[in-house]
Amino acid sequence: MIRKLKKIFWEMATYLKHASVLRGSGIVIKNSNVSHHGVEIYGNVSIHNSTIDEHSKIYDFSIVTNSSLKGNKIGKNCVVGNCSIGIHSYVADFSMVNNISIGKFCSIGPGFKCGLGSHPHNFISSSPFFYTELNESGKAIYEEYDEIKLGNDVWIGANVFIKDGVTVGDGAIIAAGAVVLHDVEDYAIAGGIPAKVIRYRHDADTIKSLKGLAWWNKDIEWLKANRQYFQKEISGLNDIKGITD
Repeated sequence: MIRKLKKIFWEMATYLKHASVLRGSGIVIKNSNVSHHGVEIYGNVSIHNSTIDEHSKIYDFSIVTNSSLKGNKIGKNCVVGNCSIGIHSYVADFSMVNNISIGKFCSIGPGFKCGLGSHPHNFISSSPFFYTELNESGKAIYEEYDEIKLGNDVWIGANVFIKDGVTVGDGAIIAAGAVVLHDVEDYAIAGGIPAKVIRYRHDADTIKSLKGLAWWNKDIEWLKANRQYFQKEISGLNDIKGITD
């Protein structure tokens, strides 16, 4: 009963403070900074200790905690915790993302999972009971969580799992259903269980040029002026030489 009353209180407080961005009922926003410029928050969403910048959209039944969103879309039934997400990136439905830094312009498919923690494989037991409940030293015996990093313009297919501590480079693509246990280089296409590099999106010179250009850091006016280069296939370095710096 007390828990229900608390939820009702926070729903009312949320409505009074953030009514202009709410698109449903059952929404709770606590200890968070939420922009009222272009933000849309849908039904039964919970947001705690987070920053939600302008033009972000969070869809039904999702939870966001200890995270920073910048113009992102978070799909339905997602759990987002301890995350920093760059502008124009989205996370599709039924994803569970934790302890990850996500770059700009990333496309994350449904059912993505990461930051779930790990267990020791070279101890007598892999159970956390021995390094949590029986740990009397007060010091970390085993680090369960290690930050994951996604670069910019990364495409993650549906139902991908990424292990703690992995870095995925700029422009990389991870095929649907992959289990990523090791770092993935810039512009590599990786897939499988465990994931391995299948090929690279472009040749080495083109990749070097794209990395140097770092178009994901350009402002919206630059992107508009050069949009024609982003709306067609490229076959090599010559196809991007016309882009203005």
